[in-house]
Amino acid sequence: MAVVFELMSKGNVARLPDDMEIDGLPKDMPSLVILLMPYNRALVGTEVFGFHEKWIWGKLGDSEWSEIVLYDEQPHTFRIDTFGVVTIGAEGITQLRRHLLAQLSPPGDHLSTLALLSDLLKRNAIILPTPPPSWNQTWSLIERDRALLLAYWGLRWALTWDLQDMVRRLKLWILKAKDAFDEGNRMPRIWFSITGEPSEVALSDWGNLGFGREHLRHLEAEGSNPTVIRIGGGYFLQYWQHHRRTRDPLVYRVWLYLPTPLWEELRDHYLLSLTEVIQASWGYLEAVDAEKQMSLYSKEKDPSRSCASV
Repeated sequence: MAVVFELMSKGNVARLPDDMEIDGLPKDMPSLVILLMPYNRALVGTEVFGFHEKWIWGKLGDSEWSEIVLYDEQPHTFRIDTFGVVTIGAEGITQLRRHLLAQLSPPGDHLSTLALLSDLLKRNAIILPTPPPSWNQTWSLIERDRALLLAYWGLRWALTWDLQDMVRRLKLWILKAKDAFDEGNRMPRIWFSITGEPSEVALSDWGNLGFGREHLRHLEAEGSNPTVIRIGGGYFLQYWQHHRRTRDPLVYRVWLYLPTPLWEELRDHYLLSLTEVIQASWGYLEAVDAEKQMSLYSKEKDPSRSCASV
């Protein structure tokens, strides 16, 4: 049954009864989310392969509909022939996407992800001295360990989109510093720039941490990569990352902030190099973000709930 909304004059969306009948929708795909728009137009959210979202819009009753891409917290404007433009506000777009993703299964293959993570655990006897005899028992072990569960969702996301650099960072984190991070006082922060210059948002964030332009100039003056500087409550690192999958390698700039206790844990206890500190922290943060993305999908449709024993 579709989730139905109506577009209001200010760009927000209002929920309508789900059981209402709407004529003129595309017949060759399931309509999971429907937004009724002015001038007899509609926006329809559907699925591809059970987990890919797809959005199309057009005129009710027409045979041709256009595919579009929607992004969270970004408004979307439609030009409707001679009638002018119609805009869905940023909050409305996010709301529509949430309702569609909640009906889809999480992307990625459960068993492939489980096999990769299990192999990592076997390589680190401290984490897993005796391998569990079945996939069910391995999954139960992962579910009870916050870091392993984050790693699972991170690896599943990375494998789905073929993000091999992300896989490498996740492996480094799990193998060398699995329990170093938490989502409280030992949470790193990271910023990126393709142009090499920090954004205004980054500069504002840094100001709140006590890191100013004079500190940035100090990092820029250093000839090493990575470079580190100590500020009031922690350490600030700069790193030039080279993307290895392109013929003309993309270079972008990475900045990482670590609270002092986390820095000391990574350097003194886990004995990570500066590059490993950045890669492990980056991988952990990617796993946290991947879990948030995956949590938007339907848990009931998650294949991990029916993991078969072997």
